Amino acid sequence: MRKKKVEMKFTDIECNLLINGIFEWRNMLLEQGLPTEDVDTRSSSKSSTMRRENEMERFIIDERNGWEYELKGEQYYPTGRVIKNGDMTPDIVPEYNEPEKEIPIGIWGKRHSVFLKKHQRRVYNELFCSGKLNAYLTQIDCDAQEMFDLLIRQLTEQEGATEQLKAKDQMVWVQKMNSIQTRATEIVNNELIFA
Repeated sequence: MRKKKVEMKFTDIECNLLINGIFEWRNMLLEQGLPTEDVDTRSSSKSSTMRRENEMERFIIDERNGWEYELKGEQYYPTGRVIKNGDMTPDIVPEYNEPEKEIPIGIWGKRHSVFLKKHQRRVYNELFCSGKLNAYLTQIDCDAQEMFDLLIRQLTEQEGATEQLKAKDQMVWVQKMNSIQTRATEIVNNELIFA
C-alpha cells in the first residue's frame, strides 16, 4: 500500500515552532548519545523548504506571456508591464483609461442606467469600459429633467391647474397635478429613458 504525500502550509509562527521542536528533539538525542544524522538531514531540508515557501518574491514574470506580477498580501496582481527578454515593453500593454470623476446622477440617469444594464448590455459595457458612462448618464439626466419641467409647465397651462384653482379647490388641483406629473413622467420615460 502506497502512502499519500500530504503537503502542508505553515504560518511563520508555526514554521518557527516546528523548527525549534526539531532542534529540541535533536538536542535530546545528543544528550542520550543517540545518532542524529537522520534528524540533521531531515531538519535542514524541511527548514529550508519551509523558509522558501514563506518567503515569496515581490515581483514575478509569467514566462508564457511576459506579464509582470507584484505580490500584495498573499496574492500576485498584474503591474501592467510586459517584460520580454529582460526589456520592458509597455506598448504591448492594453490601454487603460483613468476613471472619470464621479458626478452625482439623478433619478433619470439612474433609471436609464438600469435600462442599459438589462436591455442594452453592449452599449452599457462600451460606455463603462471607455470611461464615458458617468458623463453620458449625467447628460441624459439633465436632458430628461429639462424635458420633464417643460412638459409640467405646458400640461399645467393646458389643464388649467393654476394658483387660483389651488386656492379655490385644493383637492381638484392636487388631482390634476398628480395626473400631469404621471403623464410627464411617462412621456420622458418613453422618449428618453427607455428608448
